[in-house]
Amino acid sequence: MAVAKTSSNKGAIPVLVADDSIVFRRYLRDILADFETITIGGEAKNGIEALDMVLKVRPKVILMDMEMPLMDGMTALQHLMIHCPTPTIMFSSLTSEGTFRAFDALKNGAVDFISKDLLFDESRQDVFKKMLFARISSAAKMKVHSIEPVFDMSKMQDDMPKDEPVTRVIFCEECGARNIVEGIGAAYCSQCGDVLVEYHDVEIFRRNTHVTIFGGGEDSCRNLLNIIPRLGSEQGGSTIVVIKADSVHVDTLTEYLDAISPLKILRAREGMSLDSGYCYVASTQDQICLQQFSTQQTLGKVKQSLDGMGSIDMAMASVAAAFKRKCAGVLLSGNELDGVRGAADIAANGGEVLVLNPDECLSPRLIGAAIEKIKGVRIATDENELARMLMEFCRQARTGDPIF
Repeated sequence: MAVAKTSSNKGAIPVLVADDSIVFRRYLRDILADFETITIGGEAKNGIEALDMVLKVRPKVILMDMEMPLMDGMTALQHLMIHCPTPTIMFSSLTSEGTFRAFDALKNGAVDFISKDLLFDESRQDVFKKMLFARISSAAKMKVHSIEPVFDMSKMQDDMPKDEPVTRVIFCEECGARNIVEGIGAAYCSQCGDVLVEYHDVEIFRRNTHVTIFGGGEDSCRNLLNIIPRLGSEQGGSTIVVIKADSVHVDTLTEYLDAISPLKILRAREGMSLDSGYCYVASTQDQICLQQFSTQQTLGKVKQSLDGMGSIDMAMASVAAAFKRKCAGVLLSGNELDGVRGAADIAANGGEVLVLNPDECLSPRLIGAAIEKIKGVRIATDENELARMLMEFCRQARTGDPIF
């Protein structure tokens, strides 16, 4: 372990670097030396040393490698977020952005994830330098909270105890025969051979009476991973998520959310019907909008964007036109302003606009603009409160009570 020379600037952000590669630690030290507002307060070569150094140097931001000996970065992150929550940016040379492993890091409490592949592209090192400075500066302003560790989903199924076979009684719609079915999966009628259909609680709220639509930048993935799993399938209505991220990353995010959420999470596609109890996730590249046909709503594609309106704006505006006061627009972390005009349309039509506390976001520019420009915006203090507010909105929209 090595403690860096203290910066002469008393307001400098103390950063702890945890990486088993001395080359990488020196590289970060060299590029951050150009910024007077950041100082390397300490270095560690594994997770155990990192946790010890946290108590000594009290960093405002930690840069941590995921792959280290003795204790890897993910394990260290879990301990850190339980006992001494600190904004942490995770690095990896083996994991790319937008993968299950990257989302694991964000769900475990990391505020950001950066692939080391960017470092090996000499033509982009100036870009990386500016990006890292911006990310550290933003992370230092964030509030992070103690959280329980997230299980590794790739191992979860193998580690679970084997339950007794599930026995269900299902009546055949075709012939009315009573069937006793063991296990899960497809089942067929013992009398006529027709496929048996089991109805779940989500069917109670099949009529889609209200919509919640989220919008944000790629940094909002962290917020979504902590909010969407808190929304129950019993809420009724449907949920739409539109984020400014690569379509491939959104595909993986959809799979990840579906694995950890009680809601059924679907990748949004043109022509899909909007059903109660489901969450549809889209990239801004998809340019989705809501199309109304009598009482049926489907996801369409914007044929021509209005001047100055982005993909999130258009999606929110289409929801506002269809559901009026029975819709809620939610803005999360984002550096661009796509979503402000759409949220304003929701407010103008009598719907609710909710935003997350800017201190909970790595990129608070989008939320700041919404608070400034939209009257009556409701600000949730943290992700837990935002989830509670949304559940209350859904309950009131479903029962016909006054919204908030």
